[in-house]
Formats: sequence, structure tokens, C-alpha cells
Amino acid sequence: MKNIRVLLIPSSDYIGHPFPQRYNHIFERLHREGIEVHVIRFSLSPPRLRTSTILHKIKNEIKVLRNIPLYYLANIVQHNIEVPRIVKENNIDIVVASNLSPLYITTIINELSSNGIPLIFDLQDYYPLSVLGTTGNIFFQKIMYAMTYQMTKILITRSIMVTCASRLLLRFAKRIGAQHVRFIPNGVPSCFFQLRKDQGLELRNQLGLKQTLILGFVGSIEFWLDFEPILCCMHKLYKEGYDVRLILIGRKLYSKYEDKLVETIENYGLKDQVIRLGFISHEKLPNYIAMFDVGLIPFDPNNYLTFFVEEPLKLWEYSAQEIPVLASPIKGIKLYSSKYCFIYHSCDECAKLLKLFIRNRNIFIQRARKARLFAFNYRTWNYIAKLFRRVILETYRFKHKSLMK
Repeated sequence: MKNIRVLLIPSSDYIGHPFPQRYNHIFERLHREGIEVHVIRFSLSPPRLRTSTILHKIKNEIKVLRNIPLYYLANIVQHNIEVPRIVKENNIDIVVASNLSPLYITTIINELSSNGIPLIFDLQDYYPLSVLGTTGNIFFQKIMYAMTYQMTKILITRSIMVTCASRLLLRFAKRIGAQHVRFIPNGVPSCFFQLRKDQGLELRNQLGLKQTLILGFVGSIEFWLDFEPILCCMHKLYKEGYDVRLILIGRKLYSKYEDKLVETIENYGLKDQVIRLGFISHEKLPNYIAMFDVGLIPFDPNNYLTFFVEEPLKLWEYSAQEIPVLASPIKGIKLYSSKYCFIYHSCDECAKLLKLFIRNRNIFIQRARKARLFAFNYRTWNYIAKLFRRVILETYRFKHKSLMK
């Protein structure tokens, strides 16, 4: 059997992000054993990641670094020309589309349809809302929302297969009119499950935090977060004599939320209690997570972008190191993930949970071990890549059935 040639049109710059994303983890693992992966490169950032896939750069691309809407607007013509050309010249069998530019989606769909090439649409988040974070202009936001909603609807109804990163997104896709839908969650690398307690202890000692209660956060520091209850809680505990610190691993991507966070930290008088480590290379993350006492998922429950989130990557990254998780009450976590973490609704409730953790850590460790076992069995990227491989093979069979009719 010949290799199935798959073209991925990713949601952003495949090799420009500071750490591997959903598509890097899945498609680097798929580029073997009968599947040949081709990837479109959107040059939004300088290259930071390596890839074993076949990467295609857009010819005569206009460079607009770090400005997502302007980059896509500036390259409308080239994208319309280049994507169909790459499909044709490389004899692509299946195209996997994600949150791509709405400005050339019709061209792509028409090109695929005329050549009998099936489309898989991966719904990793609710794009009409997630795209709003790229601009602060309300008028432009309304235009972007309307355009991307129509794009998403077209993609869902015209795709042979829709894969969804959450069950809430799966329900949405079915309601819009998806033909076939599959749940493909996010996960963590298998290497994250090697416990790094010794390395974590060493890092604690280096930072002078051997006896400190460490709250840790890993991820982009962006507008979908709300650290207010956490910082309020820390302020309360610190006034009561508890030695508690917050370690932040990550930086902003494009919004000004990080500046707001710094201001809030200073307003609470917690500048010395917050340690900002910036970006840590992905392979070193387990060592740093291992020094946390509690891992944080402080999503803003009132932010539109968190509505469809139910299994944040950091839930499994923390759990892989047996770190108990404290999460804000977003809908998806309350519905599907609450048995693997502890949920706080307010500053006071967060403080009560942390005091309980100090008195009886074993309750939290038991839940963390339960989460780790589940993640080890069902949420490694190796396991998830196998799920996506099945989807590709299933879609390929659909293609050949239609050709035989």
C-alpha cells in the first residue's frame, strides 16, 4: 500500500511557536508507517521548533511577524495560489484543515471538491471566538466573528470528517451539521510520566524554596486567564503567616494581559512572592512541574474563549508528575474533568482548599494519582496520534468508496 499523503493546514506557524502545539505532537508522530505528512508553513514568527514532516513555505510571502490578522490579509493572493498548487503538485490524498484564514477557505474547498480530495476539519477550539483575541478593535472583532463563523460552518458541513478536541465542541459540530464526528482530545508526551521528584527538589533548593508552599502555572499568560482569585488567596495566606509562592512559567503571546497581571501582583504587595521564569524548553518542563505543590488552571470563567475548554493541556502535564490541580470553575472542567482536580469558585474557597492541602495532603495526592493513571492510559500523544491515524484511514476509505460509485 502506498503512503497516504496528508497535507496539514495548521492553525498558526507550525515551527514558530515557542513550544510544541497539538498539531506538532500529533503529526510528527503520524509521519511514519504509511502516512506522509506535508505541512503549510505560515511564517508568523522566527523558526523555533524542528520538524521531521515535509514543510512547504509560501512563495513570495509578505513577512508580517507577530501580527496575525495583518499577516493573513497581506497574503490573501499568495495563499489562494499556493495552497491549491501544493495540493496538486504533491498528489495530496487528504487535507486536514484547522483554524486557517477565512479569506481563502472557499478556494480551498472548491479545489478539493473538484479533485475528489476529502477534507478533515480539526476543531481544536471555537475559532469564531478565539480569533477575537488577535484584535482589540470592537468593530473589527464583529467583522472577524461573522466571517470566521461562516468559515467554520462551511468547513464543518463540507468536511467528510470533523475531529474535536472537546465533547462540547463535538456537540456543537453535530448541531451545525457535521457528517462524521470524532473526539480527539489533547494530551502530553509519554516522557512527562517519568517522575522527577529529585529534580524538582533540586530546583526548589536552588530557588531557596525548600519549605515553601509552591503554586505553579505553566502556559501562555494571556487574556483568557484570571489570576485575581489566586493572588487574593495568596495575600490572605501571607497575612496569616503562610509561606506561599507563585511560580509562573510562560510569557504573553500577543495581548497585554501580562502587564495587567504584573500590576495586580504589585497591588496585592506580592512582588517578592511571585517568581517569573519565562519560557522553559518543553523537555525540561517535567522537572519544573515536579517542584510544584499545586498546579494551577486559572482560566477566566467569564471569558468567551474558555467556554468549550474541558481538558486543558496543563491538566495532564501537572497530573503526569502527580501534582494536584486547582482549577477555576469553567463549564467544561466542571462537566468532564472535576474528578481529576479541585475547583475553586472564589478567593476564600481557594484559601480553604490550600489550607486543607497543608493539613491533609494525602486527599489531594490520591486524586492526582487517579488523574495520572487515566492520563497515562488515555491521554499520551502516542495514544492520541493513533486515534487520529484511525480517522485518516477511515477518511481514506470514504474517498475510495466514493470513487468506486
